[in-house]
Amino acid sequence: PECYKAYLRGMYNLNQLTQEGMEKGLEYLHEAVRIDPAEPFAHAGLALGYLEIAHSPLDPGDALPKAEAAAKRAFSLDTTMAEIYTALGEVFLYELWRFDDARNYLEKALEIDPNLAMAHYHYAWGLYLWGDVEGAIREHLLAQKYDPFNPLHYAWMGILYYANGQIEEAYKVVEESFEIEK
Repeated sequence: PECYKAYLRGMYNLNQLTQEGMEKGLEYLHEAVRIDPAEPFAHAGLALGYLEIAHSPLDPGDALPKAEAAAKRAFSLDTTMAEIYTALGEVFLYELWRFDDARNYLEKALEIDPNLAMAHYHYAWGLYLWGDVEGAIREHLLAQKYDPFNPLHYAWMGILYYANGQIEEAYKVVEESFEIEK
């Protein structure tokens, strides 16, 4: 239970998307790993934490290789968790650029847990990178559905609508992201 509490505190702080929140989130996730080094969820959380750092305005430093190491450790402990497959999918998508592997891992994450918003979110960006903007919009809408209070799912959706030539829809969804932040 203490490991899981540290994991939850870590993910909560990471999702604040501030420098202080991300740093505190990583501290909690490291604590979760220290409490139970054999807990795959703790390693998956740590991988996701490093991936958040790598996608933030903060200096990513060696966040991507650390994310890869944590995701691989989580996978060595458990091959049944959607969060682990999501983390691996992100590593293969954003760090290693092995797109077929990224697609396979993200699709496996969604097969295990079709309601996991962040898996839909990153699969959407994979689809965007692979040239399927309409598929990316569909996946991003699912991320919004399963995590409706995450402003990122609205703000970034604006980019997808813009890329698809839906300018009015882009403005509308970005404005919605500001409303969620209030």
